[in-house]
Amino acid sequence: MQIDVKKVNASKRQITIKLTPEELREVEKQVIRNLQKKLTLPGFRKGHIPPGMFRRNFGEAIKAEIPELAIAKYYSEMLAETDLKPVGVGEITRIDFKEIEEGMEFDIELEEEPEIELRKYKNLKVEKEIAVVTDEMVDQTLLNIRKRFATSKAVEMAAKGHFITFTAQLLGEGDTPVIGKKYDQITLEIGSGEFDPGFEEQLIGMEVGGERIIRRMVPPRPGEKSREPLLESYKVTAEAIEERELPPLDDDLAKNLDDEKIETLEQLKDALRKDLQYRLERRSNSQFYSRLADEALKENPFEVPDSMLNRQLDSIVERIQERYPDEEIDEATVREKNRADAIYALRWHLLKKQIARAESISVSDEETLKFIDSLNITVKEKHQRKKNKDYLYDLKQDLLEEKILHFLSQNADIVEVFVQPQAEEGAITRV
Repeated sequence: MQIDVKKVNASKRQITIKLTPEELREVEKQVIRNLQKKLTLPGFRKGHIPPGMFRRNFGEAIKAEIPELAIAKYYSEMLAETDLKPVGVGEITRIDFKEIEEGMEFDIELEEEPEIELRKYKNLKVEKEIAVVTDEMVDQTLLNIRKRFATSKAVEMAAKGHFITFTAQLLGEGDTPVIGKKYDQITLEIGSGEFDPGFEEQLIGMEVGGERIIRRMVPPRPGEKSREPLLESYKVTAEAIEERELPPLDDDLAKNLDDEKIETLEQLKDALRKDLQYRLERRSNSQFYSRLADEALKENPFEVPDSMLNRQLDSIVERIQERYPDEEIDEATVREKNRADAIYALRWHLLKKQIARAESISVSDEETLKFIDSLNITVKEKHQRKKNKDYLYDLKQDLLEEKILHFLSQNADIVEVFVQPQAEEGAITRV
């Protein structure tokens, strides 16, 4: 067997394999053995036809089977003899076979992981947001805690700040009820704006057991620019109205949290501030690492092999089909919708491997097991995880990514941007 490998591009290879007549005769013997189990001649038991007679009677059938068996056999041997590591099944693009005595030649195209030339992954210029917890954030969190311990008392008439529980029946033309559009046990705080400010305003003055028709304008959804706002009407029946009294902001509130380390209001505020700061820093780090990966990918452009991308998209389609077995899935839409994310994930996966190889970054089995031991779970759960090969593989990949991102951050040109958190958790604005 002669093997000729040509580089088509960074990931695609064209392999030409030439087989000698002697190699094809060995293939022919196997073809005959296979066909003797299927074909018969009068006067002979299946599998007992002499080879010469079998060739004379079934020569065309034998000849037709040789290329397929030869390709299967020598494709595997070619991979064993070369250092090629295909990321998918190769494609046969040419077969030249007429007679055994003339030998056989065939071409295969396959894709490997692309050769990535690391251009720049150190001194990446990346912004990192620095946020500090404000008094307003602590006060808002304290208010949320007080709401958890609030006491309720029934009132007859709804006012701003009251909690009202009601049913809402959607009305159609002429204020006739729309069948199947009745919503029960809806509870909201009037004036909170969590539902619809205009709707909530119309609830003020309602009494328990009372009914009222409430109307609201529903704006177009995103993408429905041509549609005019719709007027919706509901028949609302008030089932319960409550006024909630917040507990005093004092040491007793802190003691009610059932935390032995917190006995005073000041200790509670300090604990909340530390927790909020921790969460802000976690979010900041997550955003920073995401930007770091984006910048590394931008500085190191390369294409993802089609076979890798198709395999990734196949996996996504399969997971969705498994999750929704009774629904008809538009595979083309799913593939197109997830294409960009799949390309990003594959590019980051390949770039990480190259950086880890260049910087000798790795995660040992010992490190992986040590991490499991550090988890706050039972001994039984730790043992189960250590025996789960899929979990161990995924964990090792996660730990490796952490190491790579840490390395990139240690060697990055970090631009700190101070931001001003809002009182509501999750809202941050630049200063």
